[in-house]
Amino acid sequence: MADYVPRGSKTDPKGVVKALFQENTFTELDDFIEIYQNSDDASASRITVCIITYNDKRFLFISDNGSGMDIETMDKSLNLLGETNGARKHGKFNFGGKAGVLHLSGINDYLHSRGVYRGKCVIISKGADKDAVCYEMIGKELIERGWDGQVKPVILGSGDESRDSGELFEKYPIIETGTHIFVELTESREMKIKGIEPELRRELSLACNERLKSCGMSICFNDTDNGILQYTAILKEDIIDEKKKTTNIDVYMKDTEKLWVVEGDGVKKAIKIHSLLNNSYKKDLTHITDGELEGYEKKGTFSLASACDYKYVKGQFGNSESFNQIHVVRNGFCLNSYENTKLDKICKRSGSGSDMKRRVQRDAYRNTKSTLTYESNEIMDSLIGVNMQKADIKFEKLDKPFQRTIQQIVVDHAEIFAEYIRLYEYIPQNIAPEPEPEPEPEPEPEPEPGVPDCSVCGFNCCRCLDAPEPVEEPEPDSASESDTESYTPPSSPTPWRSHSKTALEEKMLQYLNNDAPHCQDPDMEILILKILAASKKAHGY
Repeated sequence: MADYVPRGSKTDPKGVVKALFQENTFTELDDFIEIYQNSDDASASRITVCIITYNDKRFLFISDNGSGMDIETMDKSLNLLGETNGARKHGKFNFGGKAGVLHLSGINDYLHSRGVYRGKCVIISKGADKDAVCYEMIGKELIERGWDGQVKPVILGSGDESRDSGELFEKYPIIETGTHIFVELTESREMKIKGIEPELRRELSLACNERLKSCGMSICFNDTDNGILQYTAILKEDIIDEKKKTTNIDVYMKDTEKLWVVEGDGVKKAIKIHSLLNNSYKKDLTHITDGELEGYEKKGTFSLASACDYKYVKGQFGNSESFNQIHVVRNGFCLNSYENTKLDKICKRSGSGSDMKRRVQRDAYRNTKSTLTYESNEIMDSLIGVNMQKADIKFEKLDKPFQRTIQQIVVDHAEIFAEYIRLYEYIPQNIAPEPEPEPEPEPEPEPEPGVPDCSVCGFNCCRCLDAPEPVEEPEPDSASESDTESYTPPSSPTPWRSHSKTALEEKMLQYLNNDAPHCQDPDMEILILKILAASKKAHGY
């Protein structure tokens, strides 16, 4: 043992391939996400994916019009887990894109089943005013020989490139800048990607999210259409403002200590620690003072936005499924989503009864979807738990105070939406409004006092237009006692009804006691009887 010379740390080239390619959990969706992100990092505005035939073999052809690579940039990109030049929105480890390409070629299938497989992958790229460069990966050879030294970039036209690389570049040239990827497909791999094309488009549209506005993508394996991915906002844009809410979560750090601070109405709140010994935290957001933030430095902000895609309609019931995921959006790209376990638990506790307030709450909670958006840096990525496979993020891996902050905000948002639906959609459709009181009838206008009565009927209106003209009686003798007891008009106006009653009585007496010829008319007697009947009904006499 004394003769043994230690060689120090090293890696097993075959072990690297096995660890990175055989034991990863990539799906076809993950493959295309990694490839898309590499093109987006290269400022591409267009990515196209299709299947071509070359030398009687089927190849997946992926092209973009990004900035491309020169020989140095391409060489550094082959340094797995190393760094490359330039700022990138997505890439971190020089691993995802190559792993995705080899997975599409069927390397995992071969590692598990040892079927027919070669796995030839050709990558050609060209930067502005630079020579086109390329490298090849042969999946089967990488498994047998390992990664180190097996993949080398060359300049196209130098004579060092393979025949396949030269012919593919000649047939599919890059005019200005961009990158082309050719992946040899096994029969089973071609059948699979053709079979998942509709689902792949749908899931990629969700993942690429807002980045599709600047970097479009089309996938067409079956020649059915142009395959252009359509941008669809995670939170529907046509939802009314009353069913949308956004709250920011500021991250403050002091050494390794972190505070997740929410501010509203000028008040800062956070999930505070309950016990340092047990590393336990309080459940609810509580007020935090500026003094408690002393020594902390703000490191970044997460924006938590929610929207409720539910409208109450009487007689219709909401979905029994939940569509209330929390989508994590990094630099405009949707990494993945968390299940909203908090809202789901509240829905289960509320039961399945027919109480309408609970039903409205359940439907609102089940349809409240959220996004957690941030701009990446080393600290923010570490808080989310971004690793080599960026889509592999888990809610339970977040810090406990961060989890509780997200959950409480989402519940607060959903409760606001549920209350709005109850007040402005449920109640107006189910509770009849109180009937408006009938207006009181307007009183009949009193005739103005002092208007001369009809000489026949005694009323202030003429009901005796057809009556004969009254005969003017001679003025009584002032010395006659009987004359002094006869009717004389009052010196001042009296109320209309008492005045009319008295006048009517006097006029009737005058008519009945008058022997004049015009007072012996039967029609007049009938008229007097009608007047008496109407007066009794109207005035009670």
